[in-house]
Amino acid sequence: NSQFTIDQSNALAARIRKEAGDNVNDQIHLTCRLALGREAFPDEISELTSVANTHGLETVCRVVFNSNEFLFLP
Repeated sequence: NSQFTIDQSNALAARIRKEAGDNVNDQIHLTCRLALGREAFPDEISELTSVANTHGLETVCRVVFNSNEFLFLP
């Protein structure tokens, strides 16, 4: 959670809001497509929606950036 990660999370959240609008479901789907290169799984949608509603889209972006899938190549 370095300042770089926070800054990038804020930038991605701003892009997501611009492209997906205010619908949290659309925001979650676009976040996964852009950051992970795939559609969100149903359980991810549920968990990330809860995070978005409680802590905001910037935190969702930070969670995705800190995920194993984002950090490591298989």
